[in-house]
Amino acid sequence: MGDIQNKEDIAILISTFYENAIGDPLLKPTFDQFIDIKSWDTHVLKIIDFWSMVIFKNNDYSGNVFAKHIPMELNKTQIDTWVALFTAAVDHLFFGPNADEAKSKAQMMGVMFTSKINQSRIIDLT
Repeated sequence: MGDIQNKEDIAILISTFYENAIGDPLLKPTFDQFIDIKSWDTHVLKIIDFWSMVIFKNNDYSGNVFAKHIPMELNKTQIDTWVALFTAAVDHLFFGPNADEAKSKAQMMGVMFTSKINQSRIIDLT
């Protein structure tokens, strides 16, 4: 297909990713618990805006991605699964500098989320 060029490409990427992620046995319970089907379309549009901001360095997204995920109490295995599924979706659909950037940022977010979640758990114990 080529590289990620625009928001429409990101929408295809996110759609493909979610097709796999919502059915993943490790991630499905979190989706079922935290995403209301009535707000699914709104959620997907926000995620498309987020990745548009990440890849194209624009101002399409506002919010705090990490804060939204704290209540989910994700563990490292779930985060690693998310990164692997996202990377697989990118690899299946795209190649090029923007695709590489998306995969790199997903990896970095996985590390950051794991670190911050572990930090918040340590703080909660004190």
